Amino acid sequence: MQYGGEDREFGERLVNYNIKPIQIRYSAVCVHLFHLRGYKNEETIKYNNEIRSLTSKQKSTKTLSGMD
Repeated sequence: MQYGGEDREFGERLVNYNIKPIQIRYSAVCVHLFHLRGYKNEETIKYNNEIRSLTSKQKSTKTLSGMD
């Protein structure tokens, strides 16, 4: 996965594990270093969305290459 897809897919797995999400986007201090996103393109976004959709449908809580 690319372009932030890992973070969102990880969130899907946490929800599938019955962990309640909270939104802190506008109430938490964060720092993000600027970087070009040459990897952001429609093909990558579509691929990431397919993975997230599969994670959601299968109620996955782990990845095949993850840690136990």
